[in-house]
Amino acid sequence: MGHTRNVTVSPHVVAGRKIWLNNDFVNIVAGQSVDALCQASRPSGVTTAIALIAHPNKTAASLIDPTKTYVRVDGTLVGTGAQLQTTGDLASGIWQTGNGSYRLFAVWTGTTTMQTAGTTATTCGDWVDPTSTGQVAIGSGSAAAAQEWWIEAFVGCGGGAGLYCVQTAP
Repeated sequence: MGHTRNVTVSPHVVAGRKIWLNNDFVNIVAGQSVDALCQASRPSGVTTAIALIAHPNKTAASLIDPTKTYVRVDGTLVGTGAQLQTTGDLASGIWQTGNGSYRLFAVWTGTTTMQTAGTTATTCGDWVDPTSTGQVAIGSGSAAAAQEWWIEAFVGCGGGAGLYCVQTAP
């Protein structure tokens, strides 16, 4: 490290669809669907967003376009849709929220892998039953490695966790 030069450092910004954490903890049955919660926390320039989350008989991977590139709100590359679908090694974690802040917290997933469909028992009754339990990833968003993305843990659906949100259209 020298101290004789003064250079401004900028992040390498990549174009692509945005992927982010919603801005606050989510009580699953707070009166809004998980997709509506992602719509409410979308960053500037994103018109349509959905929750990247498993549902009964539907995988989270099915919500990702394998041909697209996905970036955080700050433009940092996370990975391709194909990498996200297969939970392959990612270039960066998803720890930036829609409003641009950075957070680490549990995130609702509904299953242990992107390729596995949820069940009523793992998705808070398809994200509407506060008396059941659902699967979350603990400390998620902080890890680019697939094995740390969907760590299995069950929590009560009346409690709070975050959501992964993904842009579906400009």
